Amino acid sequence: MTSISEGSRTGRSRRPLAFIGAVGLATIMAVSLLPGAVLAAVPQNLALAPTPVSITAGTSQTWVVTVGGVSNSTFTADTTLAIVSDGTATAPVFAGTSIAYPVNSMVPGATCSLVAPTCTATLAGTYLVTGTNTLDTDSVPDSTFVAHLTVTAATATSLTVAGLTSPVTSPAADAGTVTASDQYGNVVKTFVGSVYLSSSDPSATYSVPLTAFANGVAHFSINFVTSGTQSVTAIDSISGISGTQSGIVVNGTAALGSTYHPLPAPVRILDTRYYVGLYGRLSANVPITFAVAGVGGVPAETTLTNVTAVTGNLTVATPSGGWAVYLGPAPVVSPTTSTINFVAGQTTSNGVTVALSSDGNGTLSATYIASPGSTTDLVFDVTGYFTNVGTAGDYYTPIAPTRAVDTRTTGAPLLNTAVPLVANMPVCWSMNSLTGGVAAAAVTGNVTVTDATSGWAIALGPTNAAPTTSTLNFTGGRTVANGVTVALGTGTGAQTGAMCATFISTPGNTADLVFDLTGSYKVGVAEMYWPITPLRIVDSRYAIGVSSSLSANTPRTFQVGNVGTISATAKAITGNLTMVNETSGWAAFLGPNPVVSPASSTVNFSAGQIISNGVTVQLSALYYLSATYISAAGNKTDMVLDVSGYFQ
Repeated sequence: MTSISEGSRTGRSRRPLAFIGAVGLATIMAVSLLPGAVLAAVPQNLALAPTPVSITAGTSQTWVVTVGGVSNSTFTADTTLAIVSDGTATAPVFAGTSIAYPVNSMVPGATCSLVAPTCTATLAGTYLVTGTNTLDTDSVPDSTFVAHLTVTAATATSLTVAGLTSPVTSPAADAGTVTASDQYGNVVKTFVGSVYLSSSDPSATYSVPLTAFANGVAHFSINFVTSGTQSVTAIDSISGISGTQSGIVVNGTAALGSTYHPLPAPVRILDTRYYVGLYGRLSANVPITFAVAGVGGVPAETTLTNVTAVTGNLTVATPSGGWAVYLGPAPVVSPTTSTINFVAGQTTSNGVTVALSSDGNGTLSATYIASPGSTTDLVFDVTGYFTNVGTAGDYYTPIAPTRAVDTRTTGAPLLNTAVPLVANMPVCWSMNSLTGGVAAAAVTGNVTVTDATSGWAIALGPTNAAPTTSTLNFTGGRTVANGVTVALGTGTGAQTGAMCATFISTPGNTADLVFDLTGSYKVGVAEMYWPITPLRIVDSRYAIGVSSSLSANTPRTFQVGNVGTISATAKAITGNLTMVNETSGWAAFLGPNPVVSPASSTVNFSAGQIISNGVTVQLSALYYLSATYISAAGNKTDMVLDVSGYFQ
């Protein structure tokens, strides 16, 4: 029994081990096969063909998306194609409202083409093309694809002019750009053109053509001149494409700052008596135009040389009717200013500094203001010219009126002898001591002749050569003045800075000469000249500039700077001073400061005479001028001042 009992114990002890082993295996297998568990899947691979490289704006791109995998894979797809910036653009590369295009119902090995009208590339730049499946139901994410796409600009279809400032104050140097673009607004970085500029401002200057395009952009500078609302247009001479920037407001004056170039000697470029410059006499109220640039030593207008104004002497000869002549840059039938006044039969002259036309031809126009049917001859002698582009010229230094020569007395500092000029015998003197000790190229001033035993003319110039032109015309016994710009001698020794005067008359006659200095032209940094269309700033007859007529020996001060087109910071002006309605004769003085008893005069006249004189005169520190009527107490006169330009 004992053996049976041991055997039984042995049998019972082994049975639980077998059960545990059986249960444990079943349990492990069950755990391994938990619901929802699947075998490892094969990833679905998305691919894009062809791989984007580069297309041109305005063209479309067709892509094929392929999904790869094995046959027992489950694939439910909603693959989205997206195009995003790669850092060089900020807007969608393709036109349309959407840049995402779904690719649905794809199975392993299938393809789908993305072809749609909205797939036309318009914005140049570098982009990323990406694709991803967003609705896959298996447990393995599908791959995304990433490819690079470059969109380049199409052919240039337009030019854009930009960057110019508005408003600007003339004269103004401004800078802008010309950009070549395709029809979608992309910059055509490969553009190579020959672009010319033009402007509604006829006096504007700029460089042409523009050929230095870098990445589709060229830079340019322009000098605006004429007041008003202006535009700048660029046009390519090869393709004809163009562009314009409009609405550029130009305020201020009507010409560019210029430097001076005196001629070696005065040159006669107009004399209607001998058909020089024009054929025949002027008819009343009929403007005539004659060439100045390219004549008599004045250079022709080019893109590199812009002749803005000239100095000279205008002479009216034997007019059949009295009144005035207007000289200016454009033809005017009924001028509102005058350059020289006279009576019938009188031969008289007046110094001028006057702007040339702004049409690129460099002309002057004159109008004989008189009763219909009247005629006159006209003479114009040029003494120098101004340019604002090209060879650097001389700058102006204004000087308060200073008496330099007076042959009636020994008190004048230069020609310090009380000896009158003798007919046809030149007399010379040096201006160096009055121009800062440095030889000037030219000077401005006022020349007066008095006590002449016979009439004819005075000629001023840099040498003692026999004159072929005149500076001042007069009759015997009259006191006559004329504003002048005169070149000085440029030789060595005594000739440097020399001015010479010749009394042109019959032998044996004499005349006294007075010269008042008002400024000088020299090399260096000083004032530039800004010619303007003649502007009347004073007319005491109509309370313009001053409120009433001038009383004798009572200075009248009036504003010049910031009047009309004159700069608020002008240092001196050129123009024409006219005296009218004098109750008694003598003289008038014009200068920067009020002077009760002037030591020099600007214009001389007799009672009731209408007489004018060209002036170049310094302004006060506050940009004013003062005038004094020099006469016996109680007398009155009216005064007119027309400004033709200023120095700044």
